[in-house]
Amino acid sequence: MVYKTEEGRSIIAGKIDEIGRTLPFSGESRFLESERFGRTHCFVTGEESLPPLVLLHGTSANYLSWVGYMAEWRDSYRIYALDLPGQPGLSSPERPPLADMSDWLEESVRALGLGRFYLCGMSLGGWAALRFALDHGETVAALALIAPSGLAAPRISFFLRILPLLFMGESGARRINRIVYGPLAPGAEDEAFGLLVGTHFVPLTENIPLFSPRELESIPFPLYYAGGEKDALLNTKASAAFLKAHAKGAAVNVLPGAGHVILDRAEGIGKFFAGTAPSPGE
Repeated sequence: MVYKTEEGRSIIAGKIDEIGRTLPFSGESRFLESERFGRTHCFVTGEESLPPLVLLHGTSANYLSWVGYMAEWRDSYRIYALDLPGQPGLSSPERPPLADMSDWLEESVRALGLGRFYLCGMSLGGWAALRFALDHGETVAALALIAPSGLAAPRISFFLRILPLLFMGESGARRINRIVYGPLAPGAEDEAFGLLVGTHFVPLTENIPLFSPRELESIPFPLYYAGGEKDALLNTKASAAFLKAHAKGAAVNVLPGAGHVILDRAEGIGKFFAGTAPSPGE
């Protein structure tokens, strides 16, 4: 289990439920059962007749990472925001190896009855989204990646910077949270939840595999990328260069002044998806 204690797991789940009840739009939680991956939580919003869009959050987070995006997209898409297993959400607390994440997503979208859909992931969720899309390209109408892992080696300087902060309790956790956010200051609620995660959750330590040039050269779907110029975790300049060299036709956006957390790409990604017609199911 990825929680330090069962009590910590309950505290985080309770906070997620509390925040979920205050969302500024309607939606429903669904739970998908898998013999291999346990329970997967999916938050669904938007009219059923709209094109389907699957969202994957980053590490040490959950579906609530997408609240601002969902508020803007729910009138255009039927949204399925999944909680990754082994992360501080409402899915199984057992963390599968990263090599199995593509299979997990394939099982999940099949259980949801999705055929072809739009896909968007941030950070670790961006890695999982790209991995799935490379394995199951026929099901992905278009893919959007927000500060995804796996395109360039992570910054060693980030880990050296946060190492002493890991032993400084709440003050260290606050500083780590702000390093991750970068120039964008976290809201009070986001910071409070980040402190709960830092207190009760065991973060991912598995090395995230890098994608190869050959894999990117085989991409059969439209691809959008956005990364922050001041991302403390990932080398955005190297990631963007890698995509431009090997994913021909990808829409690559390096955002001046932005850090790892990027919350303002809903309009740009929506326009990108709209320009990749036909929509899923057509």
